[in-house]
Formats: sequence, structure tokens, C-alpha cells
Amino acid sequence: MAKKSSRGDGKQDKIFGLLGALLILFALYNVFQISSFSNLFDEKIAEAKEAARPAELQMIVITDSDCTDCFDIQSVVDSVKNAHVNITSEKSVELSSDEAQGLISKYSIEKIPTVLLFGETNKTVIRNMEKTDDALVFRALTPPYVDADTSSVMGRVSAVILEDSSCDKCYNMAQILQNFKQSGITVVSERVVDRNSEEGQSLISKYSFESLPALILSRDLEAYGGDIIAGWRSFGSVEEDAYVTRLTTPPYVDLNEDRVVGLISMTFLVDGSCDECYDATNLHKSILARMGVVVGEEKIVDVSSSDGQALVDKYSITKVPTIILEGDVDKYLSVVNAWRSVGTVESDGTYVFRQVEFAAQKYKDLTTGEVVQP
Repeated sequence: MAKKSSRGDGKQDKIFGLLGALLILFALYNVFQISSFSNLFDEKIAEAKEAARPAELQMIVITDSDCTDCFDIQSVVDSVKNAHVNITSEKSVELSSDEAQGLISKYSIEKIPTVLLFGETNKTVIRNMEKTDDALVFRALTPPYVDADTSSVMGRVSAVILEDSSCDKCYNMAQILQNFKQSGITVVSERVVDRNSEEGQSLISKYSFESLPALILSRDLEAYGGDIIAGWRSFGSVEEDAYVTRLTTPPYVDLNEDRVVGLISMTFLVDGSCDECYDATNLHKSILARMGVVVGEEKIVDVSSSDGQALVDKYSITKVPTIILEGDVDKYLSVVNAWRSVGTVESDGTYVFRQVEFAAQKYKDLTTGEVVQP
């Protein structure tokens, strides 16, 4: 019996020894894994720190001090400095310098002023900075700018408004010019020329104008490219030395007919005894004004007068107040289209408003003599 116990104890010792060895190996494995994870974690932390570190960059700004109205490059410089980068050096060089000319040639720079960044350029992405070889180059400037090849200033537009000064109600071309300015076009000079002046007659002949007013812009407009140039032919022509508008927005002067086109004569036909009836003058004038209609003459006629009765009889008018339009109404397509549902066009070209219910206010039925509330 004692021998059996001894053998059993030996067997257990071997088992315990094996288990101990396995535990040691498992512990060593865990130590190795923890060490590996720790190294990997340290590597990731290092990578994160490196990614978070601002890129170290050197900045060179190329300018032309003679161009005082050129693109504001300082706004780009400020933007770069606010882009989570570390500018370790910064300098400005003149376009005429050898250093600037060397950079222009190497990086194919076409417009001045500009900004170039060197250093850790692969470590950052900055809006409007284009990667070129080992540098980031700003190329998104708007006119005016200096052409790096010719040293000429591009984008300084000159404007001439050619008009007939006797037409005080003609389309306001100065507003068109103002719209161009607000869109970012730099106009360095602008003049108003009357059609009857020697220069005015010369311009009419040179550009074969058939209507006025017109806007003439120098070819410097080309520097702005984009939608302005692409869409120009929809409202003008591109001449050898200028961009010319050929709009016939009423009112305008027709040079062939030598008259103002697009003025409307408006007659308000009312019944003065109907205090309850709607105010036709305010209602219709505001609506037509929103449609771009320009009224050259307006008058109020009462149905009780001889003129009023004549209009009632001539156009078979049964409801008042109403309006009667004469003149170049057909030049306003919005009115022509809208009139189909609210009135009639008579054989003499007169537009008579008939759907007075449209006002949704009281009017007078001339047939019954009653005031009607729609």
C-alpha cells in the first residue's frame, strides 16, 4: 500500500509541474502580448501626435507694388496662417526681381500677386492652394491682377453709357453697370455720352446701334471669364475692342424710328359716386409697376363725364372702376400674357381690364347700377 501512495504522489507531482510550466508559458505569452500591444499603442500615439503637429512651412509672397488695386493677397496670407500650420519663415519679393522670375518660371505662375508655400507641403491641405512639384501655389485670384508674362494689369474695365438724354424714362443703364460692379468687376472709369454729341454719333456708327441706351465695356472684361463672358451674347455682342449691350428693355429709344418705345398711357375709369368701390389707381399701378411697366401718361376719367361715357360706349364697359391701357403695351410680354385672363385687347390695340372681381373688393355694375361685393 505504501508503494502505491508513493507512485501516486509522483504522478501528481508531474501533473503539477506540467501545469506550472503551462502557467509560466501563459504568463510569458501575456507579457509578450501586453508588450506588443503597448508598443503598437505607443506607435499609434506617436502617429497621432505627428498628425496633430502643424506642418512647418516657409512662405514666399510675390507682389507688384505698382498695382495698388490688384487682388488683396493679404487675405490669402491670413487664411494660410489660420490653417493650423507653422510658418517658420516669410518673405515678400517683387515681380521684377530675379527670385520672383525664377519662381514664376519654375512653377508656371501666370497671375500676380500670389503665395507659394514650401516645406512639409504633403502634411497639409489648404483651400485654394494647388500642389505643384514641391510647393503649394495660390492661383485662384480674381481681377485685377498682373499678367506675369507681360506685366500688364488685367481686369481694369472702362465703361461708357450711351444714351438719349431727352428720354428721362428710358431704361436705367447705370443700374446695369452697378450690378456688374457688385458682382466683383472693377470699373476704373465710366462716362455718359449723349447720342447727339459728336462722340455719340461716332459710337452709334461704329457699333451699328439700333436702340439706346447701351453699355460699352472694354475688352478688359475678359479677365473675369466665367458666367459673365459665357452669357454675354444673350444680351449683347462681342466687338473687336469692346463688349456691347443690345438690350431692348422698355422704355428705349428706337434709332430707326427716332422715338421712345415702351411708354404706356393709362386711363382709370371710375364712378365718383361709388365711395365703396375699390381704389383702382393704387391697386393697378402697383401691380403694373411690379411687372416693369413704365407709364408715360395717366389720367382719371369719371363715367358721368362725356369722355367717360364715350369710353363706356366704345368698349362696352359694364363694370367700374377699371383701367384702359394704350401705347406700346405689347412690348411688355408679362402684361400681354397676363391680360388673356383678366381683360381684352380691342381692335384698335387698346387693352381693357374687365375682370374687376380680381380685386376681391366692391365694384359697380353699370348695367344694374348696383354696388357688388365679389
